Amino acid sequence: MNKSIYLDFDTIFDTRLGTLIKYDKKVSDSIMKDHSLYYDNRIYDEFLHINNRLFNKLYSNRDSEILSLSPLSNILKVVANEINLTTIKKLDRQETITLNLTINVYPYKLEDEFLETLRKYLIVYIGDANIDIEYIYIEDKDMTLKYVSDNFDIMFKYDFISWLDYQILSSNYNAPEVLLYIPALSMNPIVSKAETIESVFESLCNMYKYYINIEVLEIKKYNRV
Repeated sequence: MNKSIYLDFDTIFDTRLGTLIKYDKKVSDSIMKDHSLYYDNRIYDEFLHINNRLFNKLYSNRDSEILSLSPLSNILKVVANEINLTTIKKLDRQETITLNLTINVYPYKLEDEFLETLRKYLIVYIGDANIDIEYIYIEDKDMTLKYVSDNFDIMFKYDFISWLDYQILSSNYNAPEVLLYIPALSMNPIVSKAETIESVFESLCNMYKYYINIEVLEIKKYNRV
């Protein structure tokens, strides 16, 4: 039996903070020092001291420099817990389960040495030397729901709406057996102010449940450690 988990670099690393650091270190320091409570409880990616349109432009053009400025996120704790639960079930049922962790490198151009160092770190952090870690480089538009269904049981993704909407519109395929973990963020600042975040995501989960199984995690899971 195989169990496959999908991650990408914008989930493993807090590239939102990396984007703010590249924009202005003083701004990021101020946010982390004086407004960290807001940062860890935000319901929309809108940050103090930077125009939202400018932030979105910088983030959409993020590169290896921004990645190098981005700290690891808390999502690895969630992944490690998921893997540990699988290991416990494996022992209880005396099953042979192969664990696979697939990491999407897109959109970053990274050296093999860095990827190998990260792979070794993840094996130590997760605590399972038998886990198979694979790197892929796939754009969101090419990561179809069929591909997801064929390859993954669990996904962790930060930027999910544009990917999911594109895939739903471009094909009739669905993957309701796949569990997709997403951050508790509203994609619309007006909606987030008009409704509770709980009602927003209850509606979202219901809207997409035919296509994929969604579970919402608090935003701090995707923030810096």
